[in-house]
Amino acid sequence: MYADFGSEVTVIDLAQRLMPREDEEIADRAKAIFEAKGIKFLLESKIEEIIDKNGKGYAQISQGQARAKLNQTQFLWQSEENPNTEGA
Repeated sequence: MYADFGSEVTVIDLAQRLMPREDEEIADRAKAIFEAKGIKFLLESKIEEIIDKNGKGYAQISQGQARAKLNQTQFLWQSEENPNTEGA
């Protein structure tokens, strides 16, 4: 959605491929559709640190032994969590 409004979007994920629980063909097609909208993917990557310096955001990214700095104005963070439903 953000890419549709002109924002630069980069998805950073530890997984080897997008949507690893889905059929590989479906996941590859979805990734191609997102990339056609300008969305970038950094797979098998990890956010090591997010830094705010003078109103500018930087994310330190690692991908294996490689390190990179990603400059962003905003970060949207989504973490997969398992709900604690015991006793509910």
